[in-house]
Amino acid sequence: MYTAKLLQLLQSFSAQEMKQLRKLVMQKADNKDVLTFFEQLYALYPNYSIENTDKRRVFKRMYPHQPYNDQRMRHLMAELQNLAENYLVGQTLEIEPFLHDKIMLRQYRKRNLTKLFDQQLRQLKGQLEIYPTRDETYYEASLLTDKEFNQYLKGKQLRTIEPNLQQLSNTMDQWYVVGKLKIFIEALNYQNLVTMEYNIRFMGEILRLIKEESYLEIPIIGLHYAALMTLLEPENGEHFNQLKQNLEEHNKILNGEDLDDLYTVARNYCIKKINQGHSAYIREVFELYRFELRHQKKQHITASTYKNIVTVAYSLHEYEFARQFIETYTPLLPEHSRLSNYQYNMARYRFVKGEYREVVGLLAQVDYDDVFLMLSAKALLLKTYFELQATDAFYSLTQSFRALLRNKKYINYHKRNYLNLLFYAEKLYSCSKRERSRIKDEILSVKELMDKDWLLEKCV
Repeated sequence: MYTAKLLQLLQSFSAQEMKQLRKLVMQKADNKDVLTFFEQLYALYPNYSIENTDKRRVFKRMYPHQPYNDQRMRHLMAELQNLAENYLVGQTLEIEPFLHDKIMLRQYRKRNLTKLFDQQLRQLKGQLEIYPTRDETYYEASLLTDKEFNQYLKGKQLRTIEPNLQQLSNTMDQWYVVGKLKIFIEALNYQNLVTMEYNIRFMGEILRLIKEESYLEIPIIGLHYAALMTLLEPENGEHFNQLKQNLEEHNKILNGEDLDDLYTVARNYCIKKINQGHSAYIREVFELYRFELRHQKKQHITASTYKNIVTVAYSLHEYEFARQFIETYTPLLPEHSRLSNYQYNMARYRFVKGEYREVVGLLAQVDYDDVFLMLSAKALLLKTYFELQATDAFYSLTQSFRALLRNKKYINYHKRNYLNLLFYAEKLYSCSKRERSRIKDEILSVKELMDKDWLLEKCV
């Protein structure tokens, strides 16, 4: 039973959810044996194992004087799983905006309860009118509401009543445009990380429609359009400026996921510019991070965002901000990567403080499950060996690092940045003072170069 769907589901429950499920089982279970079965699993939660959840052993504890009955156990498992799923559906009805009202609107229409339908329709439209965010949830609820009203009017079978077709079409257009913009943005973002081809249809027509109609006046469309154009035309800085302005003006009307996605576009734009040698964008991305942290109460933070915030803080010599950020936000990282990211970023703090031997010790403890964390840690170790003038370790690392980069076929533009770092670090390590001036000119002309500022410092 350890691998059964029921136990996988129960293991995902929090302790509070298990308590609430227990109440539901006590109220709703038709068979008292289902409650007895649940109590067995409740007593073991969350420490389920192959041994303590073996079906025969559980059956023996429930019915010590009866022979094992597999069909009976399967029936109990199915009933309890059904109750657990019903609990989750009930929870969703409570927390999902408009879901309950949409379901009741449809039921009233199907049952031909005209007055109740009219009341529910007015209530739902009133809730949509005051809904604080204009996100995809809002447009989806609006679309489903207009669909139900259309079906309701058609059901009256009166030719003189216009069945809400124009409003339904307008709402569907807005919902569709938002959805397609978000998918296209996600596809372009992903292509910046790995080699992948997508065929996102109708985007040319949608972009033309947005320009010809007044869609840019709709905040969620204006925001995503600016984000998309930032990705499509990165050389045009006006798109990035428009995205920043829209985020400042409209950050309160979107949900957390939409905001995270849009901030990611803006940040990645800055980071790519920085990697191309445009150092002015370091301050831009730092201010984006600070604005986001001030205006969003984050419950969690990704390892890449955590690392990037520390990176730009160090680049701008905002060391105290970086230290406070590490201490405050480390607990919000995913548990499996929390320790490694803390050790790596504290190693960077030691590096900027000039405590190089401590850096080597901290990096030795980092677990390299994430390829981008691994690349960053190796680059930091390379710089540390350079500063320590640890010649054997330095050249050994350059060889293994270069081989690693050549074997990683899917890291896209990151590869050239790291290879250039290795090339110029080796040049500077063995060159004379007279040669450094020429190397500095080369470094200044290279766009795809990791740790460019550090290399320029070594040219002095």
